Amino acid sequence: MEEYHRHCDEVGFNADEAHNIVKECVDGVLGGEDYNQNNINQWTASIVEQSLTHLVKLGKAYKYIVTCAVVQKSAYGFHTARSCFWDTTSDGTLAISPSKQAQPAEVGSLWLRFARLSEHATALTLGSAWAVCYDLYRAYIYSVPPVEKALVKTDIQIALPSGYFGRVAPRSGLAAKHFIDVTDEDYRGNVGVVLFNFGKEKFEVKKGDQIA
Repeated sequence: MEEYHRHCDEVGFNADEAHNIVKECVDGVLGGEDYNQNNINQWTASIVEQSLTHLVKLGKAYKYIVTCAVVQKSAYGFHTARSCFWDTTSDGTLAISPSKQAQPAEVGSLWLRFARLSEHATALTLGSAWAVCYDLYRAYIYSVPPVEKALVKTDIQIALPSGYFGRVAPRSGLAAKHFIDVTDEDYRGNVGVVLFNFGKEKFEVKKGDQIA
């Protein structure tokens, strides 16, 4: 009891000590684990419980509040904000992120497998690191008369990840007068894009042009 009261009399929040305790708990729970939605509740409960248990054992005169959020790692940011009003000379707050060793590099990544069916095909590309879809390109030359449509072949074969479906979205430059849709293909065939020409003039489609 004397030892406990001696610690309680200490004034000042030791952020480094608390940081190390919570970090060990986070790394211990998430270390080497891949993201799994079914494990979120178990992970958050374990991190909070273990952190509070070790912090209370310090015997300091504090009431600890531990919150935990687990999100799937992706190329998009996850932002939070918080505000505290207290005496910073005796109280404190800190935030902990898992170490790099505790986060597999490819957690949350999805890969689209594809194959070229001919020498005319252009490989799928991403316009930027923040692009949300792949770009599709025409494999052949087409001429679409006014108020007509054409099935534009890409000579690309794709294999979608299990549990996902594919959607072909119109390129912004074609969306107004040359509406694009996609044929319903749930097989490993040639991906074809239906190009509608709603304009008053013939629309020329060149080989290698981006279509969607």
